[in-house]
Amino acid sequence: ARNRLRAAGSADPEFEKDLLAALGVHGREARLWWLLGASCERTSPPEVERARVCYERVLEVEPYGDPATAAKAALQRLTAK
Repeated sequence: ARNRLRAAGSADPEFEKDLLAALGVHGREARLWWLLGASCERTSPPEVERARVCYERVLEVEPYGDPATAAKAALQRLTAK
């Protein structure tokens, strides 16, 4: 819910800290990795390489399904930049 409430294009360091804490407990949750990647893209300047690693992790954890589809699209977008 916090992710949806944030203004587009803004970073939220507390949100990122919470995601990292959640990943410490649920490291195989692909959606959390995707959210962290998206958060990395919102920083100023964008942390492109860190986002790329997160999206690649999504594909390692869950190679099929909605998170994988979103991660593949994000990786293509990052490659086009």
